[in-house]
Amino acid sequence: MQIVEMIHKLHPMMVYASVLTLFPGTPRSEDVTEGRLKEATEIERLELLDFIWNISISAIFKAEHVTIPVLIRGRLPEDKEEMLVLLESLVSEVEKRRFDSYRDRVMGL
Repeated sequence: MQIVEMIHKLHPMMVYASVLTLFPGTPRSEDVTEGRLKEATEIERLELLDFIWNISISAIFKAEHVTIPVLIRGRLPEDKEEMLVLLESLVSEVEKRRFDSYRDRVMGL
């Protein structure tokens, strides 16, 4: 079952999105180093565009984590367009390589 389909069936009051960040020295980061796991790219981490676009229920949406460069939050469907515009601009910034050092700074926390 697709995540969006599951969200529609559950009809939650709030949807919270996060990303997985692999910190050096952890077992999963070693899996990346040894080629058993491929870490998501910055573009893949921002693949919330399709997710938000396809949600058609009323809910609060939040993607607020230290590993996400910009807080994304709002009410669906009222704030959907604003969140999509923000995500599109983030993808553009990533494509311009403006977030290259962001992940390194997060790793130092």
